[in-house]
Amino acid sequence: MLKKILNLNTRQNFLAAAAILLVALFLFEKLFLSGLRTKIRAMDQEIKKAETGLAVAMNVQARKEFITEDNKAYDRYFGQGKISDVKLVTDFLKEIEVIAQKTRISIVSLNPDNKPREDGGYKKFYADLRFEASSEQIHQFLNEIQNSGLLIKAEKIAITSRDESAASLRVDATISMAAL
Repeated sequence: MLKKILNLNTRQNFLAAAAILLVALFLFEKLFLSGLRTKIRAMDQEIKKAETGLAVAMNVQARKEFITEDNKAYDRYFGQGKISDVKLVTDFLKEIEVIAQKTRISIVSLNPDNKPREDGGYKKFYADLRFEASSEQIHQFLNEIQNSGLLIKAEKIAITSRDESAASLRVDATISMAAL
């Protein structure tokens, strides 16, 4: 048909058909594929934004879980600021007595200091403790103090023997508890 219209030979017909085909492909690409390509690029950008937002959200969630776990672990310490000093001293003395019973030491005296000392945003309560025990019991007592659920610490310790032949030792100690 093209041959009749343009009156061309076979080689020229082939070249004309190839040129028409190239123009048709160019127009098809410009009219249909470029719009599709633009839409795909826009979708890719939206996907990248969503992925970035998801990564940030996952990071925030991981931090939130970490903070929640820490909060649960240390909640008993931070809640102490809402409790009265009298209740804190009572709990402190009870904890010392429970540890003493657990380690089978014999308390001679336990005298709390009624005034807490404030130091850097927390209160520190003190108690003077005298007891008699064997060296093994003293070691167990100090271990239990260190592993207590409260923030208890042995500040000063003086160990003396009752007499030269006795197996038990006399201990004078200052025990403290920090409350946030």
